[in-house]
Amino acid sequence: MPKISVIVPVYNKAKYLDDCLKSLTSENLEDIEIMVIDDASTDNSLDIIQQYKSKYPEKIRVYTNSFNKGVGACRNMGIVFSQGFYITFVDADDFIHPDMYKDMYKGAEETGFPEIVSTKICFINEDEKLNNASLKGQRHKGTSYYLPATEDVIVYESPSCCDKLFRMDIARDINFLEDKRWEDFGYSYGALFSSKRLLKFNHYDYFYRRNVKDSRSIINQDINPDILDIFDVNKQIEEAAIIHNNFKTFQKEIRIIQISNCFNRISEVLTWEIPPKEKIELVKDLKQLVTLEYGDYRKYDFGLLSDKSSILDAEIFDDLDIPFYNDDDNKETIKKRIKMNITKVGA
Repeated sequence: MPKISVIVPVYNKAKYLDDCLKSLTSENLEDIEIMVIDDASTDNSLDIIQQYKSKYPEKIRVYTNSFNKGVGACRNMGIVFSQGFYITFVDADDFIHPDMYKDMYKGAEETGFPEIVSTKICFINEDEKLNNASLKGQRHKGTSYYLPATEDVIVYESPSCCDKLFRMDIARDINFLEDKRWEDFGYSYGALFSSKRLLKFNHYDYFYRRNVKDSRSIINQDINPDILDIFDVNKQIEEAAIIHNNFKTFQKEIRIIQISNCFNRISEVLTWEIPPKEKIELVKDLKQLVTLEYGDYRKYDFGLLSDKSSILDAEIFDDLDIPFYNDDDNKETIKKRIKMNITKVGA
């Protein structure tokens, strides 16, 4: 059994793929499997993958899709076929530190193999390359947390699935939502709220490219017709905790994550280049929907909420003083109106 399975979905990322695969094959933890899933790329991504497969036949496993299925489906496919004790994920336009998995696995071994091990993300520009300067830095031991006694720790974890190791049992106990935005939010927080122990490192080991063309990380700055997907993601987080009998333990933290996830989507709406009147109406409806789903946000820890969402500091948000419940506006009515208005401004 490999110590770690690394799942790498690839769709038209030839420009960055060499850096990604070079960093994974240079990882100083030898006993890993790298599962590369080509999601019907139309550039030369598959050629690059096959070159690395030829060079590292014992380490790299390649899967190809006959049609584009999306990142969530690729990750779910990788989970099914993974053989590692821990499972993790890497985006094809990112790269990692050569000691990332070595240190994380060693720490896990020394602390009784917690369900989740996390580290930190270093955000880099689109054109930055893998180089030794990026990989320097002092290494430290991780800190172990018993999550039911330190609930706030989860709130400060990133929603990414790429800066974490998930023990196989917890990794296979939850799936990525398919054909949804922010599917890693549901997976990562769902797993965290289903777990008892977390080992947390403070190394900036995962190098995440921002503003990559066609990346899901920047799509949301345009008009996003899938803005309501965040409510499906939030539902997955809650259901995962319920299944593992952890909802009562983490209810406050779950609500903070859910509300901040929605507030960040509202923040994105405020950046859309649409008429102010339509923008205000969308923000009002989203705020009302958040209230109907999760209650009055003002009863939760404002410090934690503001740490997770900058929208609380936006004057326009505070000015939208609408009722916290309106008999004429149920959740489905509001959702339909949001979809209709997004279609209108996006036409």
